[in-house]
Amino acid sequence: MEGSQSKAGVGVVVRDGGGQVIAALCKKLDNPLRPLEAEAKATEIGVTFAREIGVMDATFEGDSLVVCNAIHGLTEANPTVNIPTHVLAQQAVNVEDYLVWLEECPGCIEQACMHA
Repeated sequence: MEGSQSKAGVGVVVRDGGGQVIAALCKKLDNPLRPLEAEAKATEIGVTFAREIGVMDATFEGDSLVVCNAIHGLTEANPTVNIPTHVLAQQAVNVEDYLVWLEECPGCIEQACMHA
């Protein structure tokens, strides 16, 4: 989740069991929420996206321990692992609505994904 008072963005990275990126999404939020609400919304967007692309067995990670504890099976992510999602969230504030990458890693996060 990334943002300012007037706009915010969400980044989602979907990886397979071997850690390879299989899909990614960045989505602009026009009406940003408070930090905890924004993290919950980012989780909702990630779960919905995974379901839409057919991912049924998944582990979700997030920045907010409160949100992670509220959702059974969600783990708090190591900050280095979340770098790609933060980069996508920053990109999201500049898109019209959302961007999706399927079966590829967005160029803007390729380097970060290799180290995460």
